[in-house]
Parts: sequence; C-alpha cells; structure tokens
Amino acid sequence: MDLSKRLFGSILPLVLVAWCLVLAGPVGAQETNSLSSKAMLEVLTTGAVHLEKGIAKARANANQVQREIEQAEASLQNLHARIATLKASQAAGELELNRAQEILDSFSDLQEQVAARLKEVRQQRERVAKRLAARINAFNSFKQEVQRFKATQYPAWNSQEVREAYDRYQHLMEQYQTSVTRNLELWDQVIIKLQEQKQALKESIQELNNYLEVDWKETLLRRQGPVSLVESVEQTWQSLWELPKRLADYLSNPQLPQRVANSLRARWPQLLGLLTILLVLVWLVPRLRRTILPKLHQWETEAEVLSVKVVFKAGEVIVSRLFSLGFLAWLALFFWLMGLWSREAAVIIFLGLAIWVGLRLGFGLIQAVFAGKEDGGILPLDQTTARFYRRHLKFLLAYILVLEVFGLKVFEFLDLESTRYVNLEALLQFGFLVWILWILRPKYLENLRTELSEPAWTKVRYFFLIVRILLLLILGAILLTGLLGFQNLSAYIAKGAGLTGLLLILFWITWQGSRTLLDYALHREKDRVPGELWQQEELLIKYSLAIVKVIAAIIVAGAFLLILNLWGADLVFLQWLYQGLSWGPEVGPFSLNLLNLGLVVLILYLGRWFSRFLRILLEVRFYPRTDWDESIRYSISNSFHYTIQAVAILIALGVLGVSFSDLAIVAAGLGVGIGFGLQNIVNNFISGLILLFERPIKVGDMLIIDGQWGAVKEIRVRSTIFQTYDRYVLIIPNSELISTKVLNWTYYGPGINRLTLKIGVSYGSDVHQVTKILDEVCRANPLVLDDPPPLIYFEAYGDSSLNFNIWAYVKIPGDRIPATHELNSAIFEAFQEHDIEIPFPQRDLYIKSWPEPPSPRPLAPESPDEAHSSPQQSSGSRDQSPKR
Repeated sequence: MDLSKRLFGSILPLVLVAWCLVLAGPVGAQETNSLSSKAMLEVLTTGAVHLEKGIAKARANANQVQREIEQAEASLQNLHARIATLKASQAAGELELNRAQEILDSFSDLQEQVAARLKEVRQQRERVAKRLAARINAFNSFKQEVQRFKATQYPAWNSQEVREAYDRYQHLMEQYQTSVTRNLELWDQVIIKLQEQKQALKESIQELNNYLEVDWKETLLRRQGPVSLVESVEQTWQSLWELPKRLADYLSNPQLPQRVANSLRARWPQLLGLLTILLVLVWLVPRLRRTILPKLHQWETEAEVLSVKVVFKAGEVIVSRLFSLGFLAWLALFFWLMGLWSREAAVIIFLGLAIWVGLRLGFGLIQAVFAGKEDGGILPLDQTTARFYRRHLKFLLAYILVLEVFGLKVFEFLDLESTRYVNLEALLQFGFLVWILWILRPKYLENLRTELSEPAWTKVRYFFLIVRILLLLILGAILLTGLLGFQNLSAYIAKGAGLTGLLLILFWITWQGSRTLLDYALHREKDRVPGELWQQEELLIKYSLAIVKVIAAIIVAGAFLLILNLWGADLVFLQWLYQGLSWGPEVGPFSLNLLNLGLVVLILYLGRWFSRFLRILLEVRFYPRTDWDESIRYSISNSFHYTIQAVAILIALGVLGVSFSDLAIVAAGLGVGIGFGLQNIVNNFISGLILLFERPIKVGDMLIIDGQWGAVKEIRVRSTIFQTYDRYVLIIPNSELISTKVLNWTYYGPGINRLTLKIGVSYGSDVHQVTKILDEVCRANPLVLDDPPPLIYFEAYGDSSLNFNIWAYVKIPGDRIPATHELNSAIFEAFQEHDIEIPFPQRDLYIKSWPEPPSPRPLAPESPDEAHSSPQQSSGSRDQSPKR
C-alpha cells in the first residue's frame, strides 16, 4: 500500500500536466488558462502532501534504523567479548570439550541468524533505493515539463499560486531525497555491522572446530590426582544440593507472572483458536478410542506371530492414552503460537509432560508383555521370570527418562557447572550399563530366550555371554581410568558406551517394529489371492523383501554414523565427499553436478518403482476385498500412477534448481509449441484423461469397432489398446474414441442383453406350430433367460417364406455367440423332426445358342489342333423358382 501511494504521488503530477495540455486545445484561452492553473495547483498540492508523508515516514524509519545500528553495535561488542573470553580460556587450557561444543553450537545458530538478517536488510535497502530512484526519475521528468512551460510562456505558469506550489513541491522533494538517502546510509552501516559479526563468527567457528579436532585428545588424556577426584565429587554433590534453591529462586521471580500475562494478552486470537482445538480434541478422542480399540484387540487375538501381537498391543496402549498424546501435541502447538519455544522453562515443562506420557505408555506395554502366563501376558513366562523383567524394565525406563533425559535437562537449565555436569552424566551412564548387565543375568535370561521365537540372533550360542563380557570390560575401563585420574577419559567412555547402548536399543526396536508391520501387511494370503494374481503376488513378495533390505540398510547406516558421532570420530571425509559431488557447472537455473544428477535419477526411479509397487499392492491386497469392477480399479491405479510420476518429476526438477516460476515459463513455451505442432499429442492426452475419469469406455468393455468384436485391454496416455476376438490388436488414438461413435455392449456393465434371430419357413407351414416350437427351443436352452422370457413374432410375408423374429435374452454379452449356435442348431433339428421346411432359393441355368460371328482370316496355326478349332460363344439366363 505504501509503495502504491508513493508511485501515485510521483506519477500523478505528470498525468495531470498532460491532461492540462489536452484541455488547452478546444476551449478558449482564458478558460484554458483557468482550468490549467487549477489542475496544476491541484497536482502540486497533492504531490506535496504525499511528499510530506514520505518525509515523516523516512525520518521515523531513520530513527528505527538508528536503533538497529545501536543493537547491532551492542551485539558485535558482546560477540567480541565472548570471543575474547573464549580465547582466554583456550589459552589458559581451561576450555573443556563439552563447553567448547556448546559454544560451537551457539555460534553456528547465531551465524545462521546473522546471515538471514543480513539478507533481509539488503533486500529492504534495495527496495528503498528502487523507490527513491523511481521518484527522482518522475520528478526530473516533471521538471523538464516545467522548463518547457517557462520557455513557451505557458499561461498557467503565470499564476503566482502555481509557482509557489511548485517551489514548495521542489523543496519537499529535496528534503525527501535527503531523508531517504540518510536512510540508505544507515542501512549501509547496519550491513557493515552484520558483516563484521558474520566474519567474526566464521573465524571463531573455524578455531573451535580446530580445537575440537586437535586438542580433544589432550583433554581426554589429562590426568588428575585422587584429591581432585574427591574434590570433584564433593563439589558436584554440593552443586546438586543447591539446585532446589536455584529452582525456587527462578519460580519466585516476580516478573515471571507478568511476562506470561503479557504474552497471553498480546496473542488472545491464537489462544481462542487453541481453546477451540482443545474442545475438539476432548470431543473427538473418546469416539476414536471406541472405534479403533475393538479392531486392534481383534487383530491381536487373530495374530499368531509374537512380534505382531506385541505391535498390536502397543497400538492398543497408544490408543488408550490417545488423549494424553493429543494434549501433548496441543501443548507443543500452544508453545509455538505463543512464541514460548525460545524459553527454556517452556521446554522443561513440555519435556516433563512428554516423559510422563512416555512412562505411562511404556509401563502399559511392559505390563502387557511381561504379565506372565497365568495373567494373560503376551510372553508365556513363569511368574518369577515375568516379575523380574517387569519390575526391572519399568525401573530402567523410569531411570532413563526421569534422570538421564529430564534430570540432565533441568541441571543444564539451572546452569550446573560444566565439570559437575559431565561427571553427573558419566555417573548416570555408568548406572545404566550396570543395570543392563544386571538384567542380562543367566538365571532369568535363559527362561526368556526359550519363549522368544524371534529374532533369530537371540538363539545364537554365546551371544549374550559375549554381550555380558563386553559390558564388564567397558565398566572395568570406566572404573580403571577414573581411579588412575583420567576423569575426562572415564566420562568419555561412560557417555559414549551408554548412549551407544541406548541408540542400539532404539534402532533395534525401530527395525523390529517396521519389519513386523511390513510383513503383516504384505505376507502371503493364499485364500484371498485369486489364481490369476499369483504372478503379481510373487512380485509383491519380491518388492517386500527389497523394502526390508532398504529399511535395514538405512537403519544400519544411520546407527553407524550416529555412533561414530557419539564417540567423536572425524566425519570430515563425508564433507569432502559431499563437496566433491556438489561441484559442477550451473546453466541458468540448473545445477549440474554429480550429486544432483544422481538424486534426479534416484527420484525418478523410486517414483516409477513406488508406482508399480502401489499398483500391485492394490491389485493383490485391496481390490479383492472390494466389489469394484475392473474399470474402476484401472482408473484408480492409473490415477495414482500419473500422480506419483508427476510428483517425482516436480521433485527432480526442484533438485536441479528449477523453481515454479521457471516451470511457468516452460509451460508458456510449451503452449506455443502445442499451438503449432503438438496439437494431436495433447488432444490424445486430454482424451485419455477423459476416458479415465468420465469412463465412457472402460477397461474390459466389449466394443464393436470397424465391424470387429473385441475388448478394451488398456487405456494409455496417448492411445487405447483394443484386442479383437481374432486375437489381433488395434491401437486406437484416444481422440478417435472421444469424437466418433462407438458401439459399447457393456457400458452399464456386462448385464442382460437381447439376441435377435430371423427364421423363415415355407408358406405351407402351420404358424402356431412354428411359434410353439421356437418358444420351446428357446426356453430349453440354458443360456437363454426365463426372465425376461423369449419372444416370438411373425414378422412378415417374404417372397418365398414366412419370416419370424426371435428375441431371446442372455445373461452377458459373451453368451451371444454360443447361444446363437445352440439355438440355430436346435431349431434346425426341431424343424426336421416336425417336417417343417425352411425355404431356400433355387437357380436353374438355361443355355441359349447365339449366331456365330463371321470368322476372321485364319492365321498360320502353330499346331494342327489350333488350325481346326473355332471359338464358340454362349450365354445363359437365370430364372429363380422356389422349391416347395
């Protein structure tokens, strides 16, 4: 709106001056002078008003930009102070790895924010400069017109009011230009400050990366004496003892309620919408629970595989706590709309609620699985073994969620010293490893292994023995390095081993759950798969195995990279690989490099692969459970196919760097090409879409095309495949099927249709007897329907016969040819049995001699036989008489 006003204020004077010039022609000089003076005065007054508003806004913007410069200067000084402190700590050898990593993450986030703000400021400055240039150009054009008025002594310029208004307009324009130019200079200062911040952050991040890559080994191998260890433990305990007081001080802050109230008051529309969503959630969740829970319970009862039972039981537990999960999602939306995610207190509240929900879900699933054989547990364990695993798994889940996740986050929020935090984290990870070792006791583990049917690696001999020995070695290494004074190395081993164990457990659960769900959805069901779909069934099994392998590869690769990252392994080779693959030329909007080209090929292949897999899945698993006809199935499958292919192509173009605006340009070019040379192709394509969705002709329909009977086999993008009953194929352009008449026997489905036969008998036959015989023959044929009944009509008196029409109804169009054969055969036999004659035309040939033509002069014969031969001419006349 502001830009339109500015342009209106700058261009309007030129328009009105031109209007004044037009008025100067057809009217008198005095009247013209009056009108032109009035118009120019109005133009100058309006322009002056807009200039005054622009000057006021430019000054206000200058004050705002000045404050932003001050903020950028303060941020830059603060950044320099942080960098100086960081360098001092690094020079004194007091910068710990954990603290360095935190600073590195903070600087990386700040660098992204500064880069985004720098881009925004440059765009804003460019917009201001363009507006100023446009207004200056308009004013210069106006000045040229005014100079022309002065040179030609235009009458309107003699008005004192017009000259004063012009001087005022010119003076305001100079002020506006000065104000906006000042704004541009201030924006340049902001850009300089932001560039300095960006450069300082870049250098600091590089130094921190070098420190973490080079000096972390020295930090790990730094040895501390026993006294230091005892002091560290005492200081850590003292810090933990002071945490409740810190938490109470934070909650007793008198400004906290005021900040919360101000935030709610400023965002009351969002709060009203959130309350509406909460009410919908309260209304919807019980109905979903009543609908889904019985089905999950039924599927769990019908399942035979243990892992499938566990998955469905987990689904039951999740649905039974659906309101808690919904409220958790609502709370996340609440914090996001209220702008509270940037505050650590909100994160702590959300994390606490998420852990409470997680404990409820985990306890419910553990109770269902390890309830014991007598109490209906999924695993048929004895009560002692079931009680052992039930208790310890619940305690372990609470230990992980409450202490390792929530507790450490609270300690970080309350600014626990870095050394104490590292020691506490290592102690918790050590306790986790000890608990895992206790759970793997052979006394109870053997009873559990006997009841587990999968996975297969649990049956491997000495597997759990090797796991226990590995855990003992890790625990011994943690204790030994701690007692020798290598506390950093001890904490490093404890943290790495504990988090590695957690990751392996989570990835194993993810793998088992995804494989179980995939197997259950795609496993072979012979009783539900028709015989004609066995080939598709085999393809579906192959696809499912391929998906399982892909999921396994992704999980293993993700676990491997995360574990390497946890242990501090250098992943620079991945960056080098990424940079090498990302190198390549840029042609217009296209980024042609190996990575993009590989991604394009992969996306297109996955789109085609997924489209085919989805079509087979629908044909084998979904369609047999419905009563849809073949044409509806074909339309749905092809619609999915075209949609997936189109999405894959768009994603591939996006990877190459083509935007939707570029696609619009390409579409415009294609429109021109279509107008010249691609009309036929586009016509067939659009006709194919019409055939798929309007469905005047469907796959499986029985048609008559060019006198040939056949069925539609495929409807493709350009053409339709029509196979005749002689087993040859007609490839018909789709546009011809849309624009021409087509005889479709099964448009409303393969239903009842009428068969018409014409029979002629001799004139001496009994009409009533013939009608009765024909009716009996039709009713005796199993292909002819009783309802509607066959109809016999005496149609006409022919030249040599009495003509009868037979209307017989058959169930499907495919019965027409065999019914015709059977009815004609039965009628012929019945007429022979009752001596009813079927007339047929007889032809008698009479030979009549004609006068011989004069003989030509004989030529020298080539043989004696030819010399004595003479041609004879004869012709015949035909007469017809019926045989009675």
